[in-house]
This record gives sequence, C-alpha cells and structure tokens, in this order.
Amino acid sequence: MRSDLDLEGNGHPELRISGYAGGRLVLERSFSSDETRDRFVLAVDDRELVADGSDATRLAFKVVDHFGAERAFAGSEVGFELAGPGELVGDNPLSLGDSGGVGAVWVRTLARQPGQITVRAVHSSLGAQSITVIAKG
Repeated sequence: MRSDLDLEGNGHPELRISGYAGGRLVLERSFSSDETRDRFVLAVDDRELVADGSDATRLAFKVVDHFGAERAFAGSEVGFELAGPGELVGDNPLSLGDSGGVGAVWVRTLARQPGQITVRAVHSSLGAQSITVIAKG
C-alpha cells in the first residue's frame, strides 16, 4: 500500500491511497480537503413502485468531495418537498451533522393513486437535487 499527500497547487491538501496486490495496482482512492468543490448527491433505490399504499423506496443522500469520496463531517440540513401521490417517511429537515454527512428518507405510495412522485431535496448550502419515481396502478 502506498499513499501520497499533495500539498501543492491550490493550498488544499489531497490524499491518494493506492493499494497493490502482487505488485499490481488493485485499488486507488483520492480525498480532497477543498470543501468549495463539494457536491450534494441524491439517489433512489427504485424508479417504479406499486400504488398500493405500502410500497416504498429509499432516497439516499450525501455530501461528497470532488473525487466522489463521502464527506463524513459535512454539516448543514437537507429539507424535502414532495409533489404527487406519495408521502415522505423520515425527518424533514434532516441534519447531516447528526448522521455523519449521509442520510436517507423513504417515499411511500398512496393506495390506488398512480402517478408521478417528485422529491426535491434541498441542501442548505450546496443546492437542490430532484428525483422522480413512478407509482403504477
């Protein structure tokens, strides 16, 4: 295993860790201390649900650095707005400082109400992301 710490450039250290097995590079991860390039990421487990009132999917979100590495000590809050035949299950807003920079809420369908459910997640300093899920009848 080898690691490099780059202190040159923009004044924000970057760490690269390279893992070798049998002399061959098998894994490489990079991390940045430059929080000005952080991004807010939102992902959904399922894009289609059954409109039966019990089907649900998880919306996971996190703050990542410009390499895509999770920012474990990211603070701030994430608030949610839901439009369509569904309901949000979870804290709204959710404090990322209390959850290690990552979090999740769930979207549950409403019984016999098919349609498009859109969730807009708003990070207090990194902007908003939206996800759409289809509830099928």
